[in-house]
Amino acid sequence: MSAEASTRRTSARLVALIWSLGVVAVLWMPPPETSTTEVPGLDLVLHFTFFFGLGVLWRRAGLGPITVIVGAGVLAIVTELTQGFLPWPRTPSGLDAAADLLGAVAGVATWHRFARARARPEA
Repeated sequence: MSAEASTRRTSARLVALIWSLGVVAVLWMPPPETSTTEVPGLDLVLHFTFFFGLGVLWRRAGLGPITVIVGAGVLAIVTELTQGFLPWPRTPSGLDAAADLLGAVAGVATWHRFARARARPEA
């Protein structure tokens, strides 16, 4: 691997790590003053979006698709289960974890699609 490719990979991993830590921080922070439940389904859309980004960024960082999906699934379960133990009112939800996992799978699939399109030679 060239020095330039190594630097890009390291940068991609740093971005993915920062995104992942941001996701955990958001999922564990005290709930907002205005509830996301006022807009039906918004909470699930946010969960999907956070983990979509996680899937794309960790694939870009070089992790394999199965590793990303399994890791995202573990992160989804851990963040949801631990919400019940936080000192502020957070409620664990299986639907949130499902949205997380679906978002990660969609992110991995999107990365795969764009990576394949990029790898094809111009006709």
